[in-house]
This record gives sequence, structure tokens and C-alpha cells, in this order.
Amino acid sequence: MNILLPGVTVLVSVCILLLFVPFSYTLQGHLGHPRTLTCRATWFMKHVSRTYPRTTAKESPPESPSAAGEALWKQLREETNAAAEKPAAPSEDADVMTTASPFPSYLRFLLDPELLTACLAGILRILTASQLTACTLSGCLGLPRPHQTGILAAVLYSLGARQTENLRFTYTEPSCDCTLYIAGQLYPAQLLYIVLHTVLQPPVRTLLKNLWAAGKEK
Repeated sequence: MNILLPGVTVLVSVCILLLFVPFSYTLQGHLGHPRTLTCRATWFMKHVSRTYPRTTAKESPPESPSAAGEALWKQLREETNAAAEKPAAPSEDADVMTTASPFPSYLRFLLDPELLTACLAGILRILTASQLTACTLSGCLGLPRPHQTGILAAVLYSLGARQTENLRFTYTEPSCDCTLYIAGQLYPAQLLYIVLHTVLQPPVRTLLKNLWAAGKEK
């Protein structure tokens, strides 16, 4: 007992110390083709870097321009023939987040106002707690409906006009080819608290259950 108590005290002290030592991080994500996420963190002079999805040396080389052009024409012909065989055109109320959309299929869940509010609140808490040194959003972005793009542009410009000065919006067709870069400093305890608080919200729990079920089916 005399040995166990000091050991537990030291262990708790070390855990508290680790939770309250800040780490520096950079996040760079590209939402388009290909979709990538690069995470780098520095903590206790240790550097950790991860890129998702992982790339391997066995990947096939890119297609030549002629082969890519032939494949594109073939795809267009198939889509045209399939559209001609359909009995009726889709209605205006059809789901816009389809597989032909440049947006990931899971983003359709974010159209739920409660879920969107919970996720944005968690992101804003993390950004508020972070000591940001850089935050930029660049590229091209356009939602399936012009008024949705206008609302998104107003929200992004109100949050940071200087951070989105290199971001273009398209109102004639859906487009998603943008890059987000964030760099800053954060305490692990703050990050853990904010993530747990966000995940425990009912809309986020429902989203995670749906994603888990979809992953098991695949």
C-alpha cells in the first residue's frame, strides 16, 4: 500500500502534465479530387505526420491525355444513353447529393440543421481555444443551388474575409475543389473536452451510428 499510493500519484501527475502541455499542429485538407488530409503535430519535440488516404508505390501511372479523352467521351455517351432511357426527369426536390456530385456522399447528412449547428459549434470552439497562426481557405466552391452558394459565401466572408480572399464561388454548377490550411497551438485537455462534448450531442451520435452502419455494410 505504501508503494502503490506514490506510484498512483506519479501516474496521475504525469497524465495531468501531458494534458496541459500544448502542442503545435498544422492541418491541410483538400476537398476535391483527390481528397486528401495531411496532419502534422509537434509535441515534446516529437514530430508526427500523417496523410490520408495512404498512397503506395504500386499505384498505376496517370492516363495519357488521349486515353483520358477517350474514357471521358465513352462515359459521356453512356450517361447520355442512360438519361435517354429514363421514363421521366428527376424532380426539383430530388436529393442533390448524388454519386455524380463532386461532394462526398456523407455530406448529405450535414444538411440537417441541428447536426450542422452542433458540428460548426464544435469547430468554432476548437478554433477559439487554439492560438491560430494561419487559417486560409482557397480554391473553388459551389453548391447545387445558387441561393445555397450565396448563403455559404455570406457565412464564410462574415467569419473571415481575409482568410477566404483566394476562394472563388460558382453559381451555375456544383463545384468542390478547395483547400483548407490551419496552423496553431492547442492544449490536449481542451481538445479532448471539446471533442467529447461535440460527440455526445444527439445529432452527432446519430450521424456516427449511420456512418458505422454504412461502414459495416461495405
